[in-house]
Amino acid sequence: MQEDGGEEENHDNDEDEHEAEQTSQQRALFAEHRARAQAQSALATPKVLEFFDSPLVRETLRHCCEDLAEEPAESLLRRYRAEARASELAHAFPANSIEAMWPDVTIDEVHKEPWFLNEWQAGLLQHSNFSGGPKAVNDLTQQQIYGCRPFAGSGPTWKEAAERLIYIAHNMLRLDFGSLPGFGDVTAVFNTTLVRDMVIISPHDTGQYGMACLDEGVPGNFTPPPLNCSAWPGQVLGTMDHLDHLILPNLYMAYNTSATLPFPFNASGNRSVRNSIRALFQRSAISKVAYEDIPPLDFWASFQFLEANLLGNPRLPESVKYLIGNFQEIFGTPEGRALQRLAAHRAWPLFWAVGSYMPFLPQQMVNTTMASNRRIADPANAANFTDAAVPAGATATFEEVWSKIEEARASRKLTEADVAEARRGGSAGHVGPGIEARLRTWGSRVSAWRASGPHFWMNCNMSRARKRWRARPCLLSSLHIKTGCA
Repeated sequence: MQEDGGEEENHDNDEDEHEAEQTSQQRALFAEHRARAQAQSALATPKVLEFFDSPLVRETLRHCCEDLAEEPAESLLRRYRAEARASELAHAFPANSIEAMWPDVTIDEVHKEPWFLNEWQAGLLQHSNFSGGPKAVNDLTQQQIYGCRPFAGSGPTWKEAAERLIYIAHNMLRLDFGSLPGFGDVTAVFNTTLVRDMVIISPHDTGQYGMACLDEGVPGNFTPPPLNCSAWPGQVLGTMDHLDHLILPNLYMAYNTSATLPFPFNASGNRSVRNSIRALFQRSAISKVAYEDIPPLDFWASFQFLEANLLGNPRLPESVKYLIGNFQEIFGTPEGRALQRLAAHRAWPLFWAVGSYMPFLPQQMVNTTMASNRRIADPANAANFTDAAVPAGATATFEEVWSKIEEARASRKLTEADVAEARRGGSAGHVGPGIEARLRTWGSRVSAWRASGPHFWMNCNMSRARKRWRARPCLLSSLHIKTGCA
């Protein structure tokens, strides 16, 4: 890579610094944030309990989630914490760098690199000039909110890039893509057990927060959504074990009732914190609402995720549990085939998100809803890397569907109607309890394939000493895939 002085930098000798997957500065930053989070979380606990017992929450629960309406506040908080620790840690990335909004890893880097790289490292490998997204917004917020050191020059050296973080969506609302489809074509879901000491959490997307609340890096033609910036005083981050102080900021951040909503956000209708409370308890596994019955997400609720970023470079392949492909963007494409090859190369299970259609125009985006609870398994992959019993003919039927979609893409972009047709099935079938596994489009259907037992056996960890896979059971609950392989 070219440094600012023009001398090419070789990062092949950084093995020692990366052996523990974090640099010394990242470990020090994590320890600092963890200490602050522990203190702030303890201070916030009484306020959270009071909020959970408030008429606002109780009335909302009676209308959306009757099983929780009389649940004691202490129990609600325990269940929230447990769900937060179990929810997917998801990073969406582009299939290739050609159409990427900003530099990030692609299928190619994830295929060949020994660690999962952050966007700055990926940008150096791709010879990016870092214009736009990361340069304007992410660099500044990583300095101001996370305490990362500034780059000495106009762009980072490899050593400076290695000090930065990987953006992660904390998927408590159980989106089938794991993250937002607008963030990429592929989602990698990380093994929580292996990365938990890297996870630093903010209550909202920090790119939006930086633009709306810190006035940092706002592109000239971009209107950031108005946020309730006062909801997060002090900007104290959290960890997987200490996050009570982020619960209320997460629920209140997107609802700034004192602001005049600019276009296109003024087209999304009147909303309040009731909407975020309802989305949290209906969409998460805190309530008993069946996964197939959870309500769709609108634009605002789709951003109601904690941003649980990784301060380090997780080692591959063991730090990633499975991959999810964006059906709308790459199913039936060469990039989709590359994703299948990546999953096979790394021995990762592969799923496809069929319920997350994202319109292309902003004025349509703020008015759309996504079912976002239609995740299907890739049958050929499932036969090799899970213990799912794949029925005879399922892979052939899947390939027929692939060909039909490939043919449609040759003349046009997939429409919302196409994706809706693809996600409508005939008789219900499941991969494991509660995971819908049917795909029907243009008259073809991938028939049901069922797990041979109550668990998938996913390759969740690798024994470095023996250099071989060690399978660990990851429970597929009746509601969603749990992420914490113990």
